[in-house]
Amino acid sequence: MRSLAKGLRLAIAALALLGAATSGADAVVVERPLLAGDGAPAPPHTHVWVKQSRKEWVAPVMEKVLVGTDAKGKPIYETRIVKPGYWRTIVYFSCSCGATKQ
Repeated sequence: MRSLAKGLRLAIAALALLGAATSGADAVVVERPLLAGDGAPAPPHTHVWVKQSRKEWVAPVMEKVLVGTDAKGKPIYETRIVKPGYWRTIVYFSCSCGATKQ
């Protein structure tokens, strides 16, 4: 009961200070760090890494290859697939805060 009364008095005092600060033009605003409800500073964020994966298409490698010559001796080139395309799986880790790592 005493802590409730003390908290009420602090709230009333804070409102009075807020009213005084907003009414005067030369009021000084003091910034304080955000605190948890018990008065202790908030704990730093700890990453909780979750393993995720995604598929990515790797395009085929194509080259122009000399396949012969025509009747006048001019070279004939053809585009051929040297290495076929494929899907690869990329594994990464992400956190709920948006951070990612490989």
